[in-house]
Amino acid sequence: GKQLLLEVGCGLGNSAFPLLRANPNLFAFCMDLSPKAVSILRHSPEYDPQRMYAFVGDARDPLPAFVPPQFDFMTLIFTMSAMDPEHWAAISQRLSERLRPGGGLLYYRDYAVGDYMPEEQQREQVGDGMWLRKDGTLVKYATPEEMRRLFGTGGADLQEVELTQLEWEAVNHKEG
Repeated sequence: GKQLLLEVGCGLGNSAFPLLRANPNLFAFCMDLSPKAVSILRHSPEYDPQRMYAFVGDARDPLPAFVPPQFDFMTLIFTMSAMDPEHWAAISQRLSERLRPGGGLLYYRDYAVGDYMPEEQQREQVGDGMWLRKDGTLVKYATPEEMRRLFGTGGADLQEVELTQLEWEAVNHKEG
């Protein structure tokens, strides 16, 4: 049977399209706050209404009635950091209730405390883990412990498969 994916904060489909190519039995519901992003996604040559449905939606609100009650997979990729942290617990709880019991998989990836940001995005700290970017947007950098509280025993009660904080060092080698 068909497997269902909910991509929260789908943007232009950069995650949905590869997942659909990799799994012919997958149908994706792609939600984004930006009507422009959803429009661009719908007009992509890869957009197939037989395999995906893109719609405008806000993760802070209940999901629309046309969205299925349960999903096999969900993605939250660079989504939570763009939202006010006061909404995180409600979002994680609401989404976890839509994962298929006993086997649904949530893929979460986001900025974390200690992340390197390119110079064009340099920022100023304005609160606990909150930063103001040069473009005027606020972003929250979470710790692995905060994510465990949200999606683990303190929040959505999901079983942690893997939570990894990637670390790397950028070295600028002068060419001679």
